[in-house]
Amino acid sequence: MRDFYRTIGFVGPTREATRPRNCTEVFASSGPGTQYLMKRLLDEGTYGAPLGYVLREDQFWPTGSVVAGHSSWRSDPALAGGGALLEHTIHGCDLLAWIFGPAATVCARTRSVFGFGVEDIATAQVTHENEVIGTVATAFNGVEGREERRLEVFFEQATVELTGDFVIGAPEDSFVIHRPRAEPEHPDLDALRRELFAGYGVERSDFIFYQYVADRAFVHAVRDGSPARPDFHDALRAHAIVEAAYRSAAAGGAPTAVPGLATG
Repeated sequence: MRDFYRTIGFVGPTREATRPRNCTEVFASSGPGTQYLMKRLLDEGTYGAPLGYVLREDQFWPTGSVVAGHSSWRSDPALAGGGALLEHTIHGCDLLAWIFGPAATVCARTRSVFGFGVEDIATAQVTHENEVIGTVATAFNGVEGREERRLEVFFEQATVELTGDFVIGAPEDSFVIHRPRAEPEHPDLDALRRELFAGYGVERSDFIFYQYVADRAFVHAVRDGSPARPDFHDALRAHAIVEAAYRSAAAGGAPTAVPGLATG
């Protein structure tokens, strides 16, 4: 990853030709409809300013020595380059940078228990440029069959909880809004998904993986010669958070700056 940053010129001006014209849309596991609603609540100030958040992601170790028959490259440091933080929560960091804006600093710690040479668990405190602060916890464990992400956002006048798996309609799927002196609200997840998918021109409902919508949007962008989001710089912002977390962990959890990225 570090060699990649040096190759592309991580900080400073970049040439238009060095980044892809189109990159695939990333739909994180807890469901794109709910994520777009979460961002809308923040952008419109529906419940006041965001105070902070907690992102927790955990799943079984995706490797053959834990799950029989599974591919094992993720537990090989030479192939994966990192553990739960890079291989799993890079997608969560992408989501955080999109919702809350660029990160400024990270303080992180990592630990390896399974002995693979990459981290099984990591925690990080992220401070964004807009001063929103968040806590990230990610783990690879031995609980086969489990994969869950929960994002809790704390606003001045509400707490919003978003929980999900990586498939559409997973048992873990939940979206709850808590407001002062009111019963918890449970927005209709199916309606949110249908609204978002309709915006992409998707009418079918016989698929279970969000990647179908992502792949379709990417193919259409390539076909039409139009920009797709996230783009290359969006991806780099997520990697910048993870890279800063690794550097912080190596320094005993010291606050570490997240490199800025040029946009032109």
